[in-house]
Amino acid sequence: MKKRSGRPAKDPVYRLRTRAWFNAVSQASGMDDSELEVLFGDSKYTPIHRPGLWGKYKKGTICPKSKPDIHGRPSIVERVEAKFPGTAQWLEMPFWDVLSRKRMEMSEIKQIYFWLSEEVFDKIVADKTDGDFYEAAFWRIPKDWITLYSELSEIGNLDAATAILALIKECETTQRQAEHKIGLAYWGKIALKLYEYPPLAPLILDINTIIGKYYCAILYPTEDGDFEELDADILTDALEGRSSLLPQ
Repeated sequence: MKKRSGRPAKDPVYRLRTRAWFNAVSQASGMDDSELEVLFGDSKYTPIHRPGLWGKYKKGTICPKSKPDIHGRPSIVERVEAKFPGTAQWLEMPFWDVLSRKRMEMSEIKQIYFWLSEEVFDKIVADKTDGDFYEAAFWRIPKDWITLYSELSEIGNLDAATAILALIKECETTQRQAEHKIGLAYWGKIALKLYEYPPLAPLILDINTIIGKYYCAILYPTEDGDFEELDADILTDALEGRSSLLPQ
C-alpha cells in the first residue's frame, strides 16, 4: 500500500482514517492514548487533565500532521513511524479515497489501481511494460465484471477491497448500473475479511454505515426515463455479505 494525502475534515472518512492510524499505533506500542501522549510529548498532559492530542486522535476529531513543519522538524506521523514502522500507511492508504463520497474521474480511478499491489493490479490493468502504456487510450482488461469481482473477493486483502470500491466508483463514472449493484454485494462479502486487520476491525461497522448512507439514496434511471431507488433491504443484505445479487 502506498501513500496518499489526507481528506478534508467534513468527510466522515476523515475521522475513520485517523482512528485507524491511532489503532495501529496503540496496537504496535501496547499503549493507550494517555501513555502515547507522554511518550511523544505532544502536549502538557497529566492524569488529572483532559486528554490532549492523542485523545483527539483516538476519537478522530483531528488529523495528525504528516509533513515537517516550516523549520524542518518531523511531524508527529513521521516521529511515530520512526519508532513504530508501518503505522503511517493506515493514515495514507488509497482505501480512504475510494471510501469517500467524492465523485471520481476515470483518471483518478486509474491512479488508484496503480497504487495497489501487483497481485490486484494485474487483475484489472493490462501489461504496463510498453513505454507508451501511460498514454494508452485503452488500459482496462476486458474482463467480465462478475469474474473480476469474484477474483478480487478471492484475494480478499485490503488492496482487493480497495479495488472493489474503486470499481464501484468506476461504474458510476461509466454508468454501469447492474455492475454497480453487484459491486456493492461483493463489497459486503470482502468487508467481512477486513476484520483480519486489527487497526480496521473496530471500524468495519462504521465503514459500512458510511457506504450505506451514501448508497441508500442513490437513484438508477429506468428505461422509461424515470428513476428508482436501490431497495433498502437489498442494500442491507449486500453490506452484510448476503445478497441475491451475488451469483449462485
